[in-house]
Amino acid sequence: MDNDKTKATESSAAASEPLVLRPEWEYKPKDLDEPKQSKFVLTHHEDTHEITLHVNGEEYRKFKCKDNLSGSIKFHEGLDKVLGLFRDWKFYDKN
Repeated sequence: MDNDKTKATESSAAASEPLVLRPEWEYKPKDLDEPKQSKFVLTHHEDTHEITLHVNGEEYRKFKCKDNLSGSIKFHEGLDKVLGLFRDWKFYDKN
């Protein structure tokens, strides 16, 4: 019975062709120059009545406000949402 198993694994095609790895299967390390962290900045400009969101140094969104009070309220609402997300994520990680 062991003879049958060895005959099954010894095929003429497998013995004549060596195992060749394709180039796309090769392990390629990630570039060391890639940024390892992302950064976002939420800014309220009182002189232009705008709130801007910058992600990794590039402007992502801009929002016009009626006046400074409206802009300040919206800025603090956005900040509260972000802090709330961090609080929720910490809660989810504990469970």
